[in-house]
Amino acid sequence: MAKVKTPTPTKIITTLGFTTTEAFQAAWNLGPALTVDGKIGPATKAAALTSWGRHLHNRPDLSEHFSTSDFRCHCGGKYAGCQGVLVQRDLLIGLEVLRTRAYPRGLVIVSGYRCERHNAKVNGADGSKHVLGQAADIKGTVPIATMKSFQLFGGIGYKRSTGKVTHVDCRRVSHTNPTVWIYNS
Repeated sequence: MAKVKTPTPTKIITTLGFTTTEAFQAAWNLGPALTVDGKIGPATKAAALTSWGRHLHNRPDLSEHFSTSDFRCHCGGKYAGCQGVLVQRDLLIGLEVLRTRAYPRGLVIVSGYRCERHNAKVNGADGSKHVLGQAADIKGTVPIATMKSFQLFGGIGYKRSTGKVTHVDCRRVSHTNPTVWIYNS
């Protein structure tokens, strides 16, 4: 049986959907935080190999329960400047805790990263945290009061019709007093 050659860390990172090593380093949440310096040192190489092994076995490749596919821009890379996959570690940490507390059967990410052009196409907000890899739209099953009590996110959006949260982000404000808004749909 022929041995399959493992790709280089740079090839792994691009195959996972990241356009830069820094973006991979800023997202990775399967161990200690990586230094975000764009260099493929021992820690980044080990992280890339860990993610690759999990990816090959159809296991989440960014954190315990989430993969690069959860945060890939829905434009599919058709717009210039799209970074493919972009997500911040802080968001993944919050989503992991949220999954444990409120979504034991799995938390579905409806939309993660959006490039500027895709964000405009879907009528996303100016200054959207999705563009920075700091936001996720989720299936709305948790009431706003419960989400606020978790103190996990700096931004929370919920539907007026259901009172359920459909957007979370890791903006830099107090998690004990998050920015909250209502979607009219």
